[in-house]
Amino acid sequence: MRKKVLVIGNLGYVGSLFTTYLKKNNCYVKGIDTNFYYFIDQENQNKDLPQEQLFKDIRNINKEDIKGYENVVFLAALSNDPLGKLNKGLTKEINYKSVLSLAKLCKENGCKRFVFASSCSIYGFLENQKDIVTESYRCKPLTEYAQSKYITEKKLNLISSKKFKVICLRFGTACGVSRLMRFDLVLNDMVANAFFKNKILILSDGKPWRPMIDVEDMCKLFFFFIKNNIKNNFSVFNAGGKNCNYTVLDLAKEIKKVYPKCSIKILNQNPNDKRSYKVSLKKLNDITNKKIKFKPIKKSIKEIFNWLKSHNKIQKLSDTKRMEYIRLSKINYLKNKKVVNDKLFWK
Repeated sequence: MRKKVLVIGNLGYVGSLFTTYLKKNNCYVKGIDTNFYYFIDQENQNKDLPQEQLFKDIRNINKEDIKGYENVVFLAALSNDPLGKLNKGLTKEINYKSVLSLAKLCKENGCKRFVFASSCSIYGFLENQKDIVTESYRCKPLTEYAQSKYITEKKLNLISSKKFKVICLRFGTACGVSRLMRFDLVLNDMVANAFFKNKILILSDGKPWRPMIDVEDMCKLFFFFIKNNIKNNFSVFNAGGKNCNYTVLDLAKEIKKVYPKCSIKILNQNPNDKRSYKVSLKKLNDITNKKIKFKPIKKSIKEIFNWLKSHNKIQKLSDTKRMEYIRLSKINYLKNKKVVNDKLFWK
């Protein structure tokens, strides 16, 4: 029987790729997205659009919008720390209150599985630099974005049940190639600097740890958890790629292996960034039984380089800073144009 999947927040960096992945795996997909970031170009047209698309703010979703879907994947959010700083109350409203309201609505209307995109950033920092963080490690989120993910997890746990199973995937930092490309991500940005400037600038001292995951591997994990039965009513998993733990300096060195002529410069201009965590993937690997083949970081780096080479519209580093590649820039553009209001509703 063809699996039906509802993807909330499907018109973005992860969601557009995930929609294509689901369609390739013979799923019927409905997407709901307010559509801040999506654009159609002549080359791709509608190939990463689902069979059914609803353009709607997640704060306005009703029971008719979700009717008939037993599998829901929730991606929508103000999706990184700079956006989280845009408006503290707004981050809480969109990333927490709206998720919980929609989850309750899904539960009331027969949804059996709710997969939530959470974040490893909820750990904040390591108590000891030798710590390898498991899912039971204490959480000390340091940003509005991380706090919103943490409190959402806690509330989703309370409403989970045998008939409404909740899976929270605590993703590492995303990287890699998607049609709706982003360069406000650490690895993607560093590769762009190496490609155009032959240098990698590290704003911190290079010591913070970041678990990494390629966007394609994120899609594989979402699909695994909607396809396979999970025993517990509520589950959380650290979600990273192959050998996922890297310091920022490690990432720079991996890029240099692929692109040897680039240099690495540590600026140490952001010494107060305490976010640093190494995560254990044992729980994830145990349940997937290592059936998912994660992409090595070297391959992600090569694919980003190849993407930059193949895009004629990207001729210099500043082109990667355009609003279509930077989430905060696009939101500020929409606000300045007065097509969205301060609450980020379309006018």
